[in-house]
Amino acid sequence: MTEHTDPTAADLNVGCRTETSQWGNEARTERLTRAAVVVEADRAELYEIDGNQAHLRCWWAAPGHLVVDPEPAGELPATWFPWSLGNLRRANHVFVQNAGPLPLNPERPDSIADLVMASALYVPLHDGPEVVGGLCLYWANERASWPMSRLGRLARLARDTLEAAR
Repeated sequence: MTEHTDPTAADLNVGCRTETSQWGNEARTERLTRAAVVVEADRAELYEIDGNQAHLRCWWAAPGHLVVDPEPAGELPATWFPWSLGNLRRANHVFVQNAGPLPLNPERPDSIADLVMASALYVPLHDGPEVVGGLCLYWANERASWPMSRLGRLARLARDTLEAAR
């Protein structure tokens, strides 16, 4: 199991995008890192849902893990996001123990296994009844469960990060 500490953005494989699609902003990446560290995740991606599209805003990969730049998957149909489950459960969190076969993008053959990840968690971000974003977390080793008691903290950290990305 990977040991996780509370690192700074300078120690991480990270990227964030602003409205002008520029990568950077250490404060946002540190917030996203804290969200991932809360549940000892090995990768995190933060999406903003705007109308019919889910836009990638930030991503993080734990040191020592395969760094795959998710830039090509930067925009996904909101009805498809996350991992083709959007029509079923976009408003609820979803944990998938054996997530390797799930697709990352509806237009490409990539799967979660291509990230060298085995389990995944989707946490929706709400503004009242509306879903305005989503946090996708990944673990390299298959997990039987995740600490559901941390759902509220994860959502708050992810919402703070999403708001900082605007």
